[in-house]
Amino acid sequence: MNWFGADERDAPPLPANDSTPASAPGRRRRFIWARIALSVLVLGVCGWAFTRLDLRATWQTLLASNWWLLALAALANLVVHLGLKATRWYVMLRPHGHVSFRHAYLYTLAANAASSALPARAGEVLRATLVRPHGVSLPTSAGIQIMEAATETTSLVLVALPLPWLLELPLAVRRAFGWLAVAAGIATLLAVLVTVHGHRLQSFAAWLGRGASALRSWRAAVVVGLVTLAARYADAGILILAAHAVGVHVNLWVAFLVILAIDVALLVPTTPGGLGAFEAAVVGGLALLGQPPEHALAFALAYHALQVIPGMVTGSLALWFIRARTAPFAPRP
Repeated sequence: MNWFGADERDAPPLPANDSTPASAPGRRRRFIWARIALSVLVLGVCGWAFTRLDLRATWQTLLASNWWLLALAALANLVVHLGLKATRWYVMLRPHGHVSFRHAYLYTLAANAASSALPARAGEVLRATLVRPHGVSLPTSAGIQIMEAATETTSLVLVALPLPWLLELPLAVRRAFGWLAVAAGIATLLAVLVTVHGHRLQSFAAWLGRGASALRSWRAAVVVGLVTLAARYADAGILILAAHAVGVHVNLWVAFLVILAIDVALLVPTTPGGLGAFEAAVVGGLALLGQPPEHALAFALAYHALQVIPGMVTGSLALWFIRARTAPFAPRP
């Protein structure tokens, strides 16, 4: 059986002169080179734009930061924000495999480090690989991750919808919020349909439905929804704490605007850890509200660093612990 429920033995044999195997490495090389070119382009454009700023003022702002507050924000990101994400994943994994919360949290730390150090969706691939020995298949993991992304999108739209009425935003940005709400509503409706009926289908939606099977229990669905919202508010709180440490004063609604800008900028993964695109999103989001770009860049660098550096250290330690101390699990029959 393949990922989509079809038996590979029923597929017709490939022609003898089929060039797919030979051309696959070539396509892969072209894809890798295209990704490298895109990463270089993003870094080049962001670097050029940032050199137009007064980088001395940015450096002085960083030096004057409250490092204790930044350390507290980094700790809150590791314990609270990633802990809530691990809780949601743990709930969604329960119908499929024997994964304890401790393992879910360790795997989340390791995946966070992989996403920070490697391009594309390396962290998601690592998460799916780590839970395979617990009896969770790759298609099911992919379905769970897509449903996680759907719940995160819905939660972000819910907290961001009031922003056009609470912040002084340009008219074009206000209109964009309207289209965002429409797109999120459609995505939420599709997610609900897949949750309820996807497991009955023999198609792409079938393994999406398996990934969403935990949400067919109303208690689990409520827990996932509340935990996802809590993770959003925790992320905003960490952002506010980091901003105050750098001397940039933002409120809750500005924090949600910046988080929305970051999520939109990172929809298409380009550079490892979103380097460049992340900083540009923060500076652009704060620029809409009249924040000096030099101070905004200082905050963006500090906020990104408190996520990436501690995350890579703890994630590497978690991965070492997983490989060295965790006994292998036999998959469920």
